Amino acid sequence: MKIFNKIFKKKGLVKNETIEANKIIQIANMSAVTYYMPLLDEFPKLTIISDSGLLDEFDSLVTLASVGTIMTQIPHSFNDTETRKYISAINIALLNWNDGSPKQVIEFGNYIKNLTEEKKINNVDELSQSIGTWIFLELYENNPHNIEIEIFTNSPKLFFVLGSMITQTFSNYWKN
Repeated sequence: MKIFNKIFKKKGLVKNETIEANKIIQIANMSAVTYYMPLLDEFPKLTIISDSGLLDEFDSLVTLASVGTIMTQIPHSFNDTETRKYISAINIALLNWNDGSPKQVIEFGNYIKNLTEEKKINNVDELSQSIGTWIFLELYENNPHNIEIEIFTNSPKLFFVLGSMITQTFSNYWKN
C-alpha cells in the first residue's frame, strides 16, 4: 500500500466522526450523480445504463467506489484509534444509506488492495483505471442478463475516465 502513502497525507481528526461519515456518504453520492452526464458526452453508448433502468445502481456503485477511495486513505491519515473510529462511523453511515453497502465497500477495498499487492497499481492513473473497472465489473456481475452492459466490461478508456473523476475528487479528501 505504498502507493497510498505517496498519494495521501495526514490531516487532523474531525471532532465528530459520525457527522463526517454522513458527510462523506452525501458528498460521494452527490458526486456520483453528477458524473453520468459528462461520461455520456464522451461515451454516448452509456445511454444503455439509463435505458436499462440501471442508473440508480450505477450511481450507487460510483458512490461506493468513492467512499472506498476515501476509506483507503484513513490508515495513512490517522493513528490506529482514530482509524477505527472513522471506519466504524463510515460503516454505520453506509449501513443506514443502504444495508448492503458496507460489504460492497469491503469488496472494493479488497479489490484495490489485491491489485496493489500484485503490483498492478503503481500510480494514480492505474488506481483510477482500477476504480472504473471495479464499477463496471460490478454492474455487469449484478446484471449478467443485460447483454448490452457486457460491451462495457472491456473499456479501459471509460474505466480510466470514470476512475479519474473519482480520484481527482477524493484522493486528497483528508488533506488539510
